[in-house]
Amino acid sequence: MRISTGYQFDTYARSVARSQEAYVEAQRAVVTGRKLNVLRDDPFGTARSITMRSLRSASEQYAKNLDSAKSTLAMTESVLSDVYGVLRDAHQLALRGANGTSDQPAHASLARQVADLQKRLLELANTKGPSGGYLFAGQNAGEKPFSLQPDDGSVPTGGTPLPTGGYVVFSGDSLPVLVETGPNETLSVSVDGGQLFSDAYRRLDQVRLHLENGDLSSLGGDDLRDLQSSMDAVNTARASVGSRLQQVEQRQEMLQRRIDDLTVGLSDVEEVDLTEAIQRFKTAETAYQAALTVAAQGFKLSLMDFIQG
Repeated sequence: MRISTGYQFDTYARSVARSQEAYVEAQRAVVTGRKLNVLRDDPFGTARSITMRSLRSASEQYAKNLDSAKSTLAMTESVLSDVYGVLRDAHQLALRGANGTSDQPAHASLARQVADLQKRLLELANTKGPSGGYLFAGQNAGEKPFSLQPDDGSVPTGGTPLPTGGYVVFSGDSLPVLVETGPNETLSVSVDGGQLFSDAYRRLDQVRLHLENGDLSSLGGDDLRDLQSSMDAVNTARASVGSRLQQVEQRQEMLQRRIDDLTVGLSDVEEVDLTEAIQRFKTAETAYQAALTVAAQGFKLSLMDFIQG
């Protein structure tokens, strides 16, 4: 069977085009270091890449949430530790006042120290967290949660009456502040501080009043028990925060492993082995040059050869 010259020209052209395409793709793989540059390179691989990138992006966001949760919980634990210190100091002052050896001027001095502790407790109760919101205000974190209000004949909302007069007012709420740590998983990073701090402040106020009045019986009895109760409540809150901190650290480790695995998977799907890519490029280059040489020889056919074909 005689092959026409026109058919030969088409064959040469197709061969050159295929070789050029393979050469360009091999060159692109070496230059970019990627297997996937356009969808047609590997539709299945592209789909896997999109899925893994989406999963990694979500995992990275969860990891950021956990970093924020860890900062908030760590700061909360630190503040509660300071609160415990305030109550412990007040307990020691009440014990000194109750021993019966101090005179009234000494009691007055102890009362002033308790008043200073009350101020410190209020400052701690109104601590702002790493994100700028108040730690113990619940979801109403933009408003200062604790304040003092004089007795004007009406009971303020959220007010706890004080033995020396007036109220300590809680303006926050008891709703938990939740952080998303995984698909359908949340973790509370807040402590319900309304009752905790209001009771503690009231008990300090009671100690101050009994010191001012020289009420040794109350100082050595109810006051010590009440302060111990507040200290226990603070320790319970600290234990809860510590437990959640451990959960955060465990989830951080798990998420980091997940992110690392997805990163490796993406590398396998998207990135080339440079040594192999260079070898393929050289092979494609050789094939392209050969196709050009063969086509050049074929294209030397004379016009008469073309007409006769």
